[in-house]
Amino acid sequence: MSFDPVFTFGTIAAATLISMGIAHTFGESPLKFSQPVAVSELVVLGPGSFEHPQAGEFLKENHPVAAPVVQTSIDAPLEIMKYQVSVSEYGRCVAGGACKPADARNVGHLPVTGVSYLDAEAYARWFSARTGGTWRLPTDVEWAYAASERFREVTLRAAKATRTTRRAGG
Repeated sequence: MSFDPVFTFGTIAAATLISMGIAHTFGESPLKFSQPVAVSELVVLGPGSFEHPQAGEFLKENHPVAAPVVQTSIDAPLEIMKYQVSVSEYGRCVAGGACKPADARNVGHLPVTGVSYLDAEAYARWFSARTGGTWRLPTDVEWAYAASERFREVTLRAAKATRTTRRAGG
């Protein structure tokens, strides 16, 4: 199974926006909207390094193979929403005319699905305008770092075990 960034970022990363300097913006001036937009709980991940598979499809003798793993670093703290954007939060963007409707099967506080990468970018622009902050989608590396944060040590041990097994059997 190959990595599809449009699908991945459109349906998953749409739900996870990164704040750039948002804490300072909120500390300096109150929001001035008749219908305020709540800012999701944020988490800050410290700088660090991790092993990350390269994006793309890789073939060996015309057969799919696992992507090469590279050592990747995040040099600055990463501030990211703790929870995915919900259907109701995304619905406010749709009601405001800035976003296209999402998958109508889900409602309420479930994560929004059925949005494209472009829809997710539109939501980030709308959210930035509504909050006065600067929001964007995470890069592939930032997303992998945030998603793997909880299991980083387990993932590294598994990757090392797989490499050791391949060497021993190869």
